[in-house]
Amino acid sequence: MANRVRYTVDSIINNRFYQMPKFLFEGELIALNNDSRVLYSLLKDRHELSLTNGWINEKGEVYLIYTRKDMEYMLGLSDKTVKKAIDQLKEYGLVEEEKQGLNRPNLIYLTTISVENQGIGNSPTPESEIRF
Repeated sequence: MANRVRYTVDSIINNRFYQMPKFLFEGELIALNNDSRVLYSLLKDRHELSLTNGWINEKGEVYLIYTRKDMEYMLGLSDKTVKKAIDQLKEYGLVEEEKQGLNRPNLIYLTTISVENQGIGNSPTPESEIRF
């Protein structure tokens, strides 16, 4: 096993992390399984690579090119489990795919939740709710 060390200021600044959007734990999305949440977060992280590669359509929408095999490897999951996670993300409208044709990977588009600003104080946020 690798040695474990406590985080220092430098290690926190220099480490890379995946971010998981909070909306994946709210409203109807509370029903998502954790494989789907983690997969969405990994795909979201790949937006940086898409920007670097210029993977942007004529509408300015950023797409991903990421094979199922790569997803399986990255998550350490079977093809069946990755398919289930993708299907769940599609069911909730968080992933859309465009087929490119024979032997070419699909273009993957992620969607996000659009929340109208209802003003301060109209509804509590998860951070402001007190839970015991």
